[in-house]
Amino acid sequence: HRDVKPHNILITEDGVAKITDFGIAKAVSSATIIDQTAEAIMGSVHYFSPEQARGGYVDEKSDIYSLGIVMYEMLTGQVPFDGENPVNVALKHINEEVIPPSSLVSGIPPRIEQIVMKATSKLPTARFSSADDMIKELDNIEFVSRIVGANSANGWEARNGKPIQTENETKISEISTEKAKQKKKKKMLMLVAGIALLLIAGFVAAGFATGILGSSSVEVPDVRGLTIEKATDKLAQVGLKVSEGDLVYSSKYELGEVVSSDPAPGSMSKSNSTVVVNICKGAEAGTVPDLTNKLLEEAKKLIDRYGFKLGNVETKVSSEPKDTVIEQDPKGGAETTPGAYINIIVSDGTGKEEVAVPYLIGKDIEIAKQLITGAGFVVGEITYGASSEYAEGQVTTQQYDAGAMLAKESTIYLKVAGGSGPSIISLPITYDAATRDPFNLTVIVKDQISTRTVISNEPRQKKDGGETLQIEGLGSGTITIKFDDVVVLTKALEF
Repeated sequence: HRDVKPHNILITEDGVAKITDFGIAKAVSSATIIDQTAEAIMGSVHYFSPEQARGGYVDEKSDIYSLGIVMYEMLTGQVPFDGENPVNVALKHINEEVIPPSSLVSGIPPRIEQIVMKATSKLPTARFSSADDMIKELDNIEFVSRIVGANSANGWEARNGKPIQTENETKISEISTEKAKQKKKKKMLMLVAGIALLLIAGFVAAGFATGILGSSSVEVPDVRGLTIEKATDKLAQVGLKVSEGDLVYSSKYELGEVVSSDPAPGSMSKSNSTVVVNICKGAEAGTVPDLTNKLLEEAKKLIDRYGFKLGNVETKVSSEPKDTVIEQDPKGGAETTPGAYINIIVSDGTGKEEVAVPYLIGKDIEIAKQLITGAGFVVGEITYGASSEYAEGQVTTQQYDAGAMLAKESTIYLKVAGGSGPSIISLPITYDAATRDPFNLTVIVKDQISTRTVISNEPRQKKDGGETLQIEGLGSGTITIKFDDVVVLTKALEF
């Protein structure tokens, strides 16, 4: 069961005690402690066995320890170990011995105390080998105290390890028939059971009042064969969280896929609880983990967990978040010698690669445009003006010096030699300011010649992003752009 405690013991209308919530408990670690509410942790950690507190192997003897703690609390009214936080209590289970119940409450029968102390031994091998053995020990106790009255428990005291009988007990000891003994034994067991029922009922009531009991449960879905990302999504759909467990070898599943989960698929778990998943690290030792899309610190941990060493770490321009692994050598899934070095390349987070601006001065405008786009840039605004050095149609000025490093997709503006007549300007615009899709575009040009509408309410699709206008004009002027009769841009121009 691994979570035996008063909160998980319910009483039927017929007075039968039943253990509930099988399979929801997990081995305790720092992760499982912080993944639950403080109340839930404090409610469980008081009943953890030492091996559970260490996160070690647990079996039925861990349940016997927890049941011994419940019995201890029934006898004394308190748990043997308490502290300010769950970790403190867990450490006490590991390192400190249980104080005998009789040290806290007088009159506890020695045989009862012996059973409790044996059940709560630090060593699993020193406890009862099974629940059946523990029941037999309880059945074998020869109660000789009165069935009712205040002296029924207070008449027991230990001297040199042996009980001393009171006057009432002496009378009972004189009963010679086996029938009378059995009758008394059954009545005493009924009395103890009644006390236990009252205590457990109180715990159950407190559990419902604090919300520890009564929360909804869900069936754990099967996430084996899924990546951790897909497993997280699938478990989240039913209200469960995920914690990565161990990396394990498996010939059945691929590298990075879920091999198993705790709780197991098909079992019931409380809503918002955590499912631990174990991840495949390959079919055998020497399988390289896939580090791509992992942050550098996470990649370092995976390299260490898979038994490899971190090699060279280089940085490359990329739009991926800074320090995200974008390349690795050897690649994920490859087989190599355990302990080998893995080289990785991480993103610098700048987003775009930088390239050199081409030399454009003196080039024909059409050739200059090809050079700009060929280098990964965008042709920007083109203006024309008289030049005594360059022929008409040749580039006289470029926005950025040749050889300068510039991010790809940047815009480059040019000035081109032109005559005294009208000239054409290329003006790129975007549709970002449009409020609906589609919308109507209007372009009005004013220069030394006239004021004229060159585009009138022509439909455009906002999703197309933008376009480059070819505007003809003379001298100084302005251009006004409207989307659906709303002015979105007014710009001065030199033709």
